Amino acid sequence: MSLQGLILIAFNVGLAIAGSVPSGACLSGAPTHECQQQASSDEAQLKNLKNIAQLTTTEDISALFQGQNAQVLTARMPRKGDPKMVADQMEASMRPRMQKLMEINTSVQDIKELIGAGTTPEVAGLIQKLIDILTDDLQEKIKQEQTNAQTEVDTQIDALTKKTESAVGEKAVADRLDKSHDQCVTEEKRMLEAYETCKEEEALLTTELPSEAYCGSPDFHISYSDPPQLPAKLVIDWTQGLEYVHLQLDVYLKPVKDWIELQKVEAVDDQAKWDEADRKCKAKTTELADKTEECSLHKLVSWRTQNEKCLNAKNQQKVSLCEFGHAYENKCAVKIAFDILKADIDGSGTVWSEEDRENEWTQTNKLTCTLMKFKTTTDLTTGAVAECTKLPAKAAAQFTQDVTRIDTKQETYAALTSEESFTCAETGLKFGDGILWTVPMNSAGEVGWVPKSASYSKATDHTYATEHFCSEATTTPALTTPAQFSCTAGAYQSGANQLGSDSTIDYSTCLSRCNDVECTSFDLCSSDGCWLSSTRVGGPGGGTLSTSGNCQYCERNEE
Repeated sequence: MSLQGLILIAFNVGLAIAGSVPSGACLSGAPTHECQQQASSDEAQLKNLKNIAQLTTTEDISALFQGQNAQVLTARMPRKGDPKMVADQMEASMRPRMQKLMEINTSVQDIKELIGAGTTPEVAGLIQKLIDILTDDLQEKIKQEQTNAQTEVDTQIDALTKKTESAVGEKAVADRLDKSHDQCVTEEKRMLEAYETCKEEEALLTTELPSEAYCGSPDFHISYSDPPQLPAKLVIDWTQGLEYVHLQLDVYLKPVKDWIELQKVEAVDDQAKWDEADRKCKAKTTELADKTEECSLHKLVSWRTQNEKCLNAKNQQKVSLCEFGHAYENKCAVKIAFDILKADIDGSGTVWSEEDRENEWTQTNKLTCTLMKFKTTTDLTTGAVAECTKLPAKAAAQFTQDVTRIDTKQETYAALTSEESFTCAETGLKFGDGILWTVPMNSAGEVGWVPKSASYSKATDHTYATEHFCSEATTTPALTTPAQFSCTAGAYQSGANQLGSDSTIDYSTCLSRCNDVECTSFDLCSSDGCWLSSTRVGGPGGGTLSTSGNCQYCERNEE
């Protein structure tokens, strides 16, 4: 075969080993810009090889060695032990690495042509330098990038583990608070029903009290009627002495005395009747008073206290639901990032592609083997190239042995994306026992407002849409600030609260308690209640004004 023919074979073999797009690919629909770039590259290499064919003198050969050596050794890759490269650095390094493979292939063909013109002592040294570049630079870089990819997998799996643990933990808190709210409202409704029963009993007692059975008893009005009527005039016979006068008087009064004696006998029973009626009336009056006190001072107060407690429980449940929502979104964002990373590792044409690195490893092994044969025999034939070409299965096994495969932690990933740990494909989630209470609210701000227990409703098997976890997030209570106070929304005084606190989130109650202890300021937070302070922000001994979306800081205006 002629020298020109060998040059063309070397040119095509060089392109094939380097994995470049052959010029013929432009005939089968490759992108125009790739065809233009490839055509330019092909033309430059062909021109280079043609120039080689024209060299005849030893001086020309030595100059070529020096030129090719300088070309191949320019811009070497970082050695093993260099700092870890991030993805953009990896991407930037892939292009010069592939370029270097092409240059080495071209250099091999150049050297082969030169040997045809005459031997030179620089050949073995130059070939060894090319082998060193392949093994020390390119292959080490492939290993490093494989390590970087594994590190990225490990890092993202660690992040997914932490975010999943956070989401599972927040879900447990939200479940507990959801159950707590359910139990709270169940008791609240029971208390309201007890109050309503009490009021019904009070109404019955109110009706019974004036009835004849009690304070309206006729026994309170017993009277004696139709007493004997004495003659309006008594004529006395004075002729028979004083005793006879007395006898006449006794005879005159006898009908009345007899009637009175009879009434005295009846009065014994009548007194007993009156006493019993009085006892019943007083007992019923006491019963009504006790019932009124029970309803208003006990059952109603108990319901109001429970209602306030449940409002706090609901706010805590809302906050926990929103916090879980954030944890869930963070977990799913990390999951998506890992899914993209794995797809890049399993695919091709990306900085993370294991397939691309395996192909590069196979090609560098093939070229190293070819160079070793060339260095020993200075005979580069298609047979030598074939001997250095491994079957795909053997090439894959060699890559696994030399570089190792990326462990994408699929067992761990499967556990972290199970239903128990959230798949991120959920459209809705159930919390606690799946109970959702609809509780009446005093939206009109009526004084002494008490709802009907029938206005409470309970839904079962309720699920929250994943995009609505924070739709009911707790906000700062709407406050009507009295003239003596100035309030700042979304803030609280930190490092104070010397006068105590309680769980109320009702503004009027918190204000009343502030006035009871003559506080200077107070914080009202829907998450944890009313906090009373003897200081004001910026004043002597006062704390600092901190930010919180569910609080409001109020301080008494200075006179």
